[in-house]
Amino acid sequence: FTSYLTYGAKANLVVFHPGYLDQDVLLQSSLTSERCFDLALLCDEGVKEFLSHHTLLSFKELPSS
Repeated sequence: FTSYLTYGAKANLVVFHPGYLDQDVLLQSSLTSERCFDLALLCDEGVKEFLSHHTLLSFKELPSS
């Protein structure tokens, strides 16, 4: 995880799809098991600690070019 986030000197894009699985998601999404893994990853204390030392932005906060 750490090596993925620190690849290169510029900003990196990391996308997660955590969330609740219901019948609609199970029937319509190809990201069913991945959502469970993403949720577990983002709830991990080590990952939360790592991310607390980095600046996280939404797309709205990125400067337009």
